[in-house]
Amino acid sequence: CGPFLLHIYIIWSNSTNSFFEDFLFRISWHQILSMKNLFKLIVLLVSFNASAQYCTPLYAPNPMGGCQQGDNIYKVLLGDIDLTTYGCSAGGYQAFSNSTDLVAGNSYVATISTGNSANENVRIYIDWNNDFDFDDVDEIFGGGPATSFAYQDVVIPITVPSTASLGSKRIRVVIRYAGLPTSCETGGSGIYGETEDYNAVVVPPPP
Repeated sequence: CGPFLLHIYIIWSNSTNSFFEDFLFRISWHQILSMKNLFKLIVLLVSFNASAQYCTPLYAPNPMGGCQQGDNIYKVLLGDIDLTTYGCSAGGYQAFSNSTDLVAGNSYVATISTGNSANENVRIYIDWNNDFDFDDVDEIFGGGPATSFAYQDVVIPITVPSTASLGSKRIRVVIRYAGLPTSCETGGSGIYGETEDYNAVVVPPPP
């Protein structure tokens, strides 16, 4: 008999967020009987995913870096995410539970409002493939030109890849003064800006 499809669901969490992963395997009847090897496989998958997490940005303390000089994110608007934050987050980084659905293959417009400073660059990163980084070319949006006045709205078009896997995704919004933001600001002294994380759920297009 066989082959059979084995679907394994793994839910794990760290101190900030919860994550969901699912894996699909094609196995034979002989492999099903070999439960010892199957158990080893599950343990290996759990160990691998439990150790993975997103990089946490690190800014130098005020006045050498961070967002307390007005280099902060004032408002994020994308789909159902509509959040205004006042002032600077502790350490220049904060993860929010706010989430929005994004339809695979569709295009959206995000609006990011800057804080009380000009010459700010804004980028949005979305981890479409859940590999705990934002390095793929289709995961990076925006970046310029820099703002010319304080509290400016920066409009960033976003297209969801039609090949994006369905389910939960991490959104990262980064603002940086006088420079191009990176997905994990760890430059220390002289890096002024702020990073905020949000969530998205990629859903299939309607039939």
